[in-house]
Amino acid sequence: SIKHKSKTSSRSPHAVRSLLVRLYALARHPDGLQRLSFAFAIGACYRQLREDTDSLDESLLELIHNTLLALRLAQDDAPALGTADQLCGVLAHLKKMLLRTADRLRRANPRRPMYKAGLDGPEGFARYLLAQSVTPHARARLESSRLFEEVC
Repeated sequence: SIKHKSKTSSRSPHAVRSLLVRLYALARHPDGLQRLSFAFAIGACYRQLREDTDSLDESLLELIHNTLLALRLAQDDAPALGTADQLCGVLAHLKKMLLRTADRLRRANPRRPMYKAGLDGPEGFARYLLAQSVTPHARARLESSRLFEEVC
């Protein structure tokens, strides 16, 4: 879907948005295998996401938000399943993209579904990361703290 979108018009991000909405449903699913599927799917389309700057600007913050949510839910998964480790790997890739495009993400973008204010501001993503840094879920708290330190 992301490859198809890049070959067609770059002004219509509906294909990417539709794919991401389906992936976010996997990230929020109570079953650990569904969340693991989310991690593998994001890992598989990482390169295409990274190269499509318009879609990246619109969806990166929401993608990190949903990955952190999946990581919070993965706290109760069996360690042998490896869901938390895979999600941390996905977060490492997303953090690289976030740091590389931080200047662009600091600006407000009304086309973003979440965090329209960008990284900064009262409704910004940095405030969300700060709030996640005090959650009782250890892995998600650690990753949120690391992201917050690097972004701010």
